[in-house]
Amino acid sequence: MDNGVDKKIRILLVGPQSLLISGTRIPFRQLQQCLRERSDVELVILDTDRVRGAGVKALPRFLRLVLKLLNSARTCDVISLHASVTAMSGLGPFVGLASRMWRKPIVTRQFGGMAYSQLSRFHKALSGWFIKQCDVYMVETKQLMRTLEEEGINNLRWYPNSRPLPKNRPEPSIRPRCSGRFVFVGQLKIEKGLGVLVEAVEASNLNAVVDVYGPWHDLPRNTFEGCKRVVYKGELKPVDVLSTIEHYDALIIPTFLPDEGHSGVIIEAYQVGRPVIGTRWNALPEIIMDQETGLLVEPRSALSLRQALESLLESPELYQRLARGALEYGR
Repeated sequence: MDNGVDKKIRILLVGPQSLLISGTRIPFRQLQQCLRERSDVELVILDTDRVRGAGVKALPRFLRLVLKLLNSARTCDVISLHASVTAMSGLGPFVGLASRMWRKPIVTRQFGGMAYSQLSRFHKALSGWFIKQCDVYMVETKQLMRTLEEEGINNLRWYPNSRPLPKNRPEPSIRPRCSGRFVFVGQLKIEKGLGVLVEAVEASNLNAVVDVYGPWHDLPRNTFEGCKRVVYKGELKPVDVLSTIEHYDALIIPTFLPDEGHSGVIIEAYQVGRPVIGTRWNALPEIIMDQETGLLVEPRSALSLRQALESLLESPELYQRLARGALEYGR
């Protein structure tokens, strides 16, 4: 209490702020929106997005971010870092330092499903130290929770990925059959399995088309050159993802990305009654139930992916069952 008036909790949120579609930025913005609706919370936000990929500007930008962090933490009640585990070894120790300097608790949310033990020795040591300094460490997959518990981490909470239910949208319709229109939505990275996707679809007689949406990363720019069935369609705004997926029969997630977690686009596909073909990779089987909400395929296997596509094309009964299961789970 402050002079008889309830004091707001002042939270320092540290995380990526850009409007790009990604598994870190969208849930970070979603959290901010939820917290801003509360009358008992005041937010101070530090954007980590301008550091990565900045080339020669990265170091001065990082140092400015650290100075802002140390200064802002002084007047806040809680420090909350939101990042992938690969970023923990860089910024995490400074969050720990700010916590010790000003005696503030740390609440951290890790994006993705990679355990810190998978990092190189140096980064593993820094990330492991930081994780143990946190008062609460939130992870999105149960598989990662089990892994960290086995390593003696006991400050864990399960914080699954999510998306708000669509408002004022008509009830999604279940299509009678799969017409051969598939979609990929996500970052264009090699380890997202897009090369495997091209191999599976282009080197076949499948009566199918796959449209690809997302920002370019390390995927070669010529990946889709000469393709007749796999077509790059550009980037999407987050607000357009649901309506875009609704124009397709199913979502494809052929990933073998080391830090893959519970991709939010899977939840969005479910919300409009679209099943998901994804890899049996990391904790994806926690959210893609094989033969119930979608089909699981082997990572890096064009043959396995092609067989899953054929299954949906050839069996209207299978497609309708998966679509109904996806819609029910999405709710």
